[in-house]
Amino acid sequence: MIIKNRSLSFIVDSLLVIAGGFLMAFAFNIFLYPMDLLPSGFSGIATLISVIFQKYLNFNISMATVYIILNVFLYIFAWKTMGKRFALLSLIGIITYTIFLQFVKFDFGNIANDVILCCLYGGIITGIGAGLMIRGRGSSGGSELLACIVNKKLPSVSVGTVLIFINAIIIFVSIFVYGITSALYSLIAIYLTGKVADIVVAGVQSVRAYYIISSKNEEIANKILSEVARGVTGINVSGMYTKVSQTMLLVLVNRSQVSHLKYIVADTDSEAFMFSCPISEAMGKGFVPLKKGRAFLYKRYHKRIRKRYKRYVAKSPLRFKSVDKKTG
Repeated sequence: MIIKNRSLSFIVDSLLVIAGGFLMAFAFNIFLYPMDLLPSGFSGIATLISVIFQKYLNFNISMATVYIILNVFLYIFAWKTMGKRFALLSLIGIITYTIFLQFVKFDFGNIANDVILCCLYGGIITGIGAGLMIRGRGSSGGSELLACIVNKKLPSVSVGTVLIFINAIIIFVSIFVYGITSALYSLIAIYLTGKVADIVVAGVQSVRAYYIISSKNEEIANKILSEVARGVTGINVSGMYTKVSQTMLLVLVNRSQVSHLKYIVADTDSEAFMFSCPISEAMGKGFVPLKKGRAFLYKRYHKRIRKRYKRYVAKSPLRFKSVDKKTG
């Protein structure tokens, strides 16, 4: 759906962030917390701090309170560095997630006594919630916000690297708080959260690129066009051993079309050579349609990047200087 109105676009993004916060809180209260399983990021850190205070210091402080405290200073810094829209949506995510943590509580009976079910469903539902927040161009604060800030200040450090480092600390500390068994189950839940969030953000489409080399490439291409209804691209290649130049076919197909494609190639030329590779994302005609209407969201960000680059070039001692062609 193409949304060109900025106010409507912000409302839709806000609803996605709120829905994501609800699902994350639901998964934490129903599946993870009752079985001493930790979520990823600052939610896991806040849970550990809350449990340590209760067990060892006899001081009762809720996980939601710790979560808010951890995010306050981080959010103030993010407001200055990540842009107002992202910061505002993240603020909505932080507040709604914290509120839902306090009030979203249901009783599902015996399901909360099965650690495997809680681990699986807790990780999956948390991943769906996190993915919805990312789709809404916001976050629940915490580690995602910290990772984005670190990546912006240190581009050589990826967001994934920061998240892995934070989650590794959570799992390590949880061994001493909950024991090795709970830590291992938490690791599974965190892994599922990441994988499901990727699916929600990128989609569930499974596309593969197939490269086909055959002496009957014209016949194979015509059959693919007519029977599979996929476009085919011809690439001129040359065998270094045979010294023969020919056309290699490139075709992108969905998972359901793979078998049909293989049968076409095998029936047409059993001596053909083909190989494939996975495609993480395919957009355009025949696949996910390209969407218009949201490029304006990034204009201010790009302006800041250009200004920062100009300041860097002006200060850099290695900046390029014009060379007078008349001088030898």
